[in-house]
Amino acid sequence: MNDGTYIIPKITKDKGEKVDKSSNQYTSADWDKLTKNSRVKHILYYSLDAYELNRIFACDIVKQIWNKLIVAYERTNQVQEKKMKTYINHYELFKMQSKESIKDQFI
Repeated sequence: MNDGTYIIPKITKDKGEKVDKSSNQYTSADWDKLTKNSRVKHILYYSLDAYELNRIFACDIVKQIWNKLIVAYERTNQVQEKKMKTYINHYELFKMQSKESIKDQFI
């Protein structure tokens, strides 16, 4: 997954512009990389729930999917700070009503 920047093999033309290779120009290494990318995408699509699938469905390569999942689950510093502020806010707003018992509070 570390070398996930692979989408469609490219050819560099005379002027330096890169164009997609046609499928009959693919080498065996190109086919291997495309196959691995497809297999991993397939596994991820079928192993995630609908919410996560919507989050990653627009990604073309496995590396993009992986990066989105890292941000969602391992959290970046910004995400951690936002979540911490949210939890602190919920804690500060947590109050027991006057006619509420402790048992009712947590149900």
